[in-house]
Amino acid sequence: FKTIMQESATAANDKHRAFLDKVPILNSLSTMEKMQLADALKVKTYKAGDNIIKEGDDGDDFFIVEEGEVVCTKNKAGVEVEGSPKLGAG
Repeated sequence: FKTIMQESATAANDKHRAFLDKVPILNSLSTMEKMQLADALKVKTYKAGDNIIKEGDDGDDFFIVEEGEVVCTKNKAGVEVEGSPKLGAG
């Protein structure tokens, strides 16, 4: 059982590292730094229309879009307006 769990964790880590290699903002990181980041990643899944984080929330998380698209919005006079173009993977 322990071997199966280790193999599963290693496969997930390898997948994360391969994904991180495709994220342009992380290009300046060394291989070791990307490995450490891959170890720390936690996958969260959101449905279309879900709010991921809102203005004023604590900034304790760092988000990388693996799949799909997100839109950043800003509240102006009680109305949500787009603050960025749609952002996709990476």
